[in-house]
Amino acid sequence: AAQRVFDVILDRNEPKKGTAYSVPGLYPVFLDIKTGKFISGKPNLGGGSDSFYEYLIKTWALSGFKLQRNLDMWLESLCGIKKYLLSRGSDGRLYMGIGDDEGLDSISDTFTCFFPGTLALGARLLNDTETLGVAHELLLSSYNTFARMPTHIGPENFGFLPRGDDDSDLLAPQRAELEKYGFYVDHPYYLMRPEAIESLFYFYRITGDEVYADWIWEIWKGIKTHCVVDGGFAGLRDVRLGRKGGLLGKQESFVFSETLKYIYLAFATPDVISLDDYVFSTEGHPFKRSAHFNGTF
Repeated sequence: AAQRVFDVILDRNEPKKGTAYSVPGLYPVFLDIKTGKFISGKPNLGGGSDSFYEYLIKTWALSGFKLQRNLDMWLESLCGIKKYLLSRGSDGRLYMGIGDDEGLDSISDTFTCFFPGTLALGARLLNDTETLGVAHELLLSSYNTFARMPTHIGPENFGFLPRGDDDSDLLAPQRAELEKYGFYVDHPYYLMRPEAIESLFYFYRITGDEVYADWIWEIWKGIKTHCVVDGGFAGLRDVRLGRKGGLLGKQESFVFSETLKYIYLAFATPDVISLDDYVFSTEGHPFKRSAHFNGTF
């Protein structure tokens, strides 16, 4: 039943230049539930689209590498992502934006920070060192949005300036932040989303390099300093100001199912929910693989 979704998407949509679906593998965000045809929404890997791409590679792995179509769709999407959605910023880092063959919007959100980890997972399963390098570059720009904030916590949305582009359309405060951080803060709030931590966890499990655990610990220290309240955790209104900028009085369920879980697992031994034996859902729930992966993780 789940795979029928892909039947509909592929059977009822053909990529055609000048339409909402113009690049093979870069899928618009919205489709008509009656016709199955794409309607609108520039392709991106942020909120509303991220899990679709994540599940292409993960369902292939979960099936014991039998769902070949899902892998083929992943590889096709990856070609479009590399060609149209990635851009070198004015600071030299590699960023991901929103767009297709008609252009790129240089804005991103914290949801996209999941992609370096999922990309690294796929690259490891496929023994693809070039893609692993791309994943690492995206990880560095994702973590930088946390590391450059005084709270060591990243914003919900951020923008970047593609290298060689004119900054005349930006406001003076945005230009100042570009100069200071390499990116500018678009939506400054923080809801304790897990995506950056999740990607760091994957890189730590895949490489064993303790720098990724150290970076997770820095984020955790920021959370403890700025987000802990009586009875749980609260979000921040502005990651540039921390608690003095005000707290957001709600605690999302993903704080426990993902954020704290990935922090914990980074400091547990690798055999605790081993990536050789389990695939995580987009909400952090572990599913047992049908076939063990041979000790790679």
